[in-house]
Amino acid sequence: MFQIQMLKDWINSMRLNIQSKKRKKLIHRSINSSDVSHLLPTVKIKKEWYGNSYGGFFLNPDLLNGQSIIYSFGIGKDLSFDNKILKKHHCKVFAFDPTPNSIEWVNRQKKNENMHIYPIGLSNTDGYTDFNIPSKKKRISGSLLPLKGEDYDVIKVQMNTLNSIMKKLNHEKIDLLKMDIEGAEYDTIPQILECNIYPKQFIVEFHDRMLGTSSKNSKDLVELMKLHGYAIFASSISFEEISFIHLKS
Repeated sequence: MFQIQMLKDWINSMRLNIQSKKRKKLIHRSINSSDVSHLLPTVKIKKEWYGNSYGGFFLNPDLLNGQSIIYSFGIGKDLSFDNKILKKHHCKVFAFDPTPNSIEWVNRQKKNENMHIYPIGLSNTDGYTDFNIPSKKKRISGSLLPLKGEDYDVIKVQMNTLNSIMKKLNHEKIDLLKMDIEGAEYDTIPQILECNIYPKQFIVEFHDRMLGTSSKNSKDLVELMKLHGYAIFASSISFEEISFIHLKS
């Protein structure tokens, strides 16, 4: 039974990756250059794509080593990004996701001894919070925001600020922070910067598409991050996965 479920997980992973490739190509062809001008790289350094199309991001591998501390927020049902870091750099990866479907999936996977997974989410406040999850079990990603265009259920999950998580785990710094938190980045990133927490690499998936005409968008966050010493060094073809480097650390 377990082997059948693992086969289903593998098939689903392939399906998500194929869908992601097609979706990103469609987005790329329809992009208005003026809409994404703020997401273009402004510094030229080495970059390499880690993970598959569905769960991957660009990072600078030269800035990682066996002593690096990696925080990865938003697992979903894909560990390709985290696994490549573990394979190439043999460092510790701390991954977080409060979504029940994700936790159930992760518990079935074979994990590297340097992978540490926690069923909590990232927010700008500490405590148990309303969290929206898709009603359809095949859907994966939950969010603090209402899920646009689909039915969802509301549950309570544990959320913590980055500062609180670092204190719990006894970390004074982070070398790479990956954030795919389904729209919560717009409130969370300002709170992280207010606490003067500056990971050398700050990698985020922006979810402007979830907010429509909301005043919160990636342009505001990019400007704020620039003020705190960050610059973009890589963008995915859909201009959703954006990689920043802290120039002052």
